[in-house]
Amino acid sequence: MGDAVCRSEVMTTLAPNILFREILPVCRELKKTDSKGKTYYQGSVSYTLKIVDPSNGTLKGTQTFTHEGLTGNIGDTPDEAIIKTLDYVVISMDDFVDEYFKMKGTIVQIESTKKDKAQTVYIDLGTKRGVQKGQKFIVYIEMDIAGELSLKEVGRLNVKEVLSGTRSLCTVSKGGEEIMKASKEEKKLIILSRKKIPFRRTWTMMKLRILLLNLLVVYTIHFMAQESYSNDVTCVKADDNIAVITASGTAEKKKDVYNMALKSIFNAIFLNGIDGVENGQPLVGKEDSYYMNQFFSSRYMLFVKNYETVGDPVRQSSKLYNGTVTAQILLGALKKDLIRNKLMTRPQEEMSMEETRQQIALPTIMVVPYKSNDRSSYADILKNDFDLRIAVSTVKEGFVKLGVKTVAAEGKQSGTLRASEWESKNADSNDKQLLMNSGADVYVIVDLQKRHICSFGK
Repeated sequence: MGDAVCRSEVMTTLAPNILFREILPVCRELKKTDSKGKTYYQGSVSYTLKIVDPSNGTLKGTQTFTHEGLTGNIGDTPDEAIIKTLDYVVISMDDFVDEYFKMKGTIVQIESTKKDKAQTVYIDLGTKRGVQKGQKFIVYIEMDIAGELSLKEVGRLNVKEVLSGTRSLCTVSKGGEEIMKASKEEKKLIILSRKKIPFRRTWTMMKLRILLLNLLVVYTIHFMAQESYSNDVTCVKADDNIAVITASGTAEKKKDVYNMALKSIFNAIFLNGIDGVENGQPLVGKEDSYYMNQFFSSRYMLFVKNYETVGDPVRQSSKLYNGTVTAQILLGALKKDLIRNKLMTRPQEEMSMEETRQQIALPTIMVVPYKSNDRSSYADILKNDFDLRIAVSTVKEGFVKLGVKTVAAEGKQSGTLRASEWESKNADSNDKQLLMNSGADVYVIVDLQKRHICSFGK
């Protein structure tokens, strides 16, 4: 579960059009004493779920959850209080899955009618999608409103019987006449699942909920070992060198609030990404504990040009202080530091040819001489023009020194001459065939301009 790629693949399998971009838990525990003087801890867990479309990166939805007080729990130790508080996440996950992971399908056939009203219909969803008897669906038709497609509700269905992996029989509970009319007009009838049946979760949805809970637990355990950084981070403006960012911070002591706000900025830049900074992508793909510990303990202020506080820290009901800062972050210097410590890849425009070659598969190149007409062939030019032959050889050696794979035109020419398909009477056709059969991805044409300078003695 710790591998981001693995998580993305699993989530895309369960919901191909929706992907979790971030799960950001903030955990804290409050030390308390009961009437008998015994110490206990009250857990508090806050987390934000952001959903994106994996095909284009667009944000589909975001929701923040907080579990504390009546929806929190207590324990004898701080960790126990946090883990027990996670039990309340189940209810939130049910509602969240209902909202963002609806089953979508179509009505494929009307099975029975009564007085021009559809009574029962077949849908193209079944056991493969976890449909169960009693599952409810809303029926829509597509409408073109001012050039934009919109959905209009026309009816409702209840699953009567699940027939196969991709077929179920449903009764029409509402809108039989509208469904019948749309079917006769050959309109597409789209169905979306409604809130699931209480206590009877579909297997796909159960897997999704379990995955969400597992991800949250993994992240929570990880963050419990760290300071509680805020997710309330917003970019005001940014360029390649400076980013102006506003963030809030929370701490037990008033004097630590603004430092926590600044650290929250860097935590978001490194691990979560901030909209408006580097296209919203985190700068650090994989966390390095040594670098992070050093950075947050003593180095983060090196990358703060200046900052302003917004008001004074305010004491919350949780007895923690909260405050806000607006800071100018030396983004360019920060990126150079990450590159130097090998936590970030150097931009392509700043890479050497060798670094580019290691990351990108460079094309294979064949260098050939310039032809002034179709009657001459590459072989004749290379044989008879000494200067151009030297120029071709020099260019080829230049590519080799840069680490680019090259194909020798002379060697390929000899091989082509022996091939049965060689057309000996057509020089231009022969050269085209040479290029096609060379195995090179690109061919470079070399021309040579000769300049003769004459000097006359006195």
